[in-house]
Amino acid sequence: MNTKIITTLVTAAFAFSVYSTDAQTKPAKSLKVAEVTLSKPGDVYTSVETLPKFPGRFEGFTKFLKQNIDNKKAETSGRINITFVVEKDGSLSDVKAIGRNTESKAAKEAIRVIKLSPKWEPGRQNGKPVRVQYTVPVIFE
Repeated sequence: MNTKIITTLVTAAFAFSVYSTDAQTKPAKSLKVAEVTLSKPGDVYTSVETLPKFPGRFEGFTKFLKQNIDNKKAETSGRINITFVVEKDGSLSDVKAIGRNTESKAAKEAIRVIKLSPKWEPGRQNGKPVRVQYTVPVIFE
């Protein structure tokens, strides 16, 4: 049976702007986003200026998953959410399934494959590489 794997990288970027209600008298203003200060240099960001990127971006990540996931090991269909930390050097750490079905064979297969991942381009905050938590939903059909 030919099983299709759909991977969606969910990322969000937020832009904040405020517009005057009286455009004739006041020009539009931009709000400054407060700089995030962490308590320790090793802390993990959940939102950064530049998100981590897989080599080859979305298409490369999808190809990587298709080439490495063994659907026979998953034995089911459904969505598995995998979270991990992209380290400053682009390596991945703390790979785990979250949500429902965290102990399923599909979750174990998704974790196994994510751990095989080549190094990512690290996320950046204030121009410097930082540790970033990333979540990827992997859907087995």
